[in-house]
Amino acid sequence: MSKGAWPAGVPLSGGPALLRPFADEDAQARCDFYVRNRSYFREHSGIEADKFYTPDGQRAIIRSQHADQAAGDGWYWGIFRGPGEHVIGVVSLTGIVRGPFQAAWIGYSIDEAHTGRGLATHAVQAVTAHAFRDLGLHRVEAGVMPSNAASIRVLEKAGFAREGLMRQTVLINGRWEDHWHYAAVSDTP
Repeated sequence: MSKGAWPAGVPLSGGPALLRPFADEDAQARCDFYVRNRSYFREHSGIEADKFYTPDGQRAIIRSQHADQAAGDGWYWGIFRGPGEHVIGVVSLTGIVRGPFQAAWIGYSIDEAHTGRGLATHAVQAVTAHAFRDLGLHRVEAGVMPSNAASIRVLEKAGFAREGLMRQTVLINGRWEDHWHYAAVSDTP
């Protein structure tokens, strides 16, 4: 496997689910995921334009993410489950910085109907291990709103440590929201 390559699919604990990169043919399933969870995600993420909630909008995003991956700037996976490869989550590594930093940001979302089963924790652990082992990164960082107790549990169970408060760091629903800064650090230099 070449540096940074990801296997065809990685099984996740917490239920029958598979972590794999998105392909163009996943646009409809990815669109369905975001439409199903639109109001659920609104509390902790920004409001997206209407085009985001269309198969064409998701196909454009998948293609843009493929370009990021080809450039080594970001990596994106879906959490798939069941017949027809139903999308129940997304995980990403973005903002990859090389040189003396060797760091990236992790983001993740889980379908409201699949929360509380450990899927997000297992996905974050798998992607973080991939970042350290296959991408050669030293730090994986995350931001989480102080009110998002479920996401805080995911990060802490996945081995991330709280490092401090980032004040007014993300614009969510018209307000600049504070976020706790979390990080996981590789044991190897």
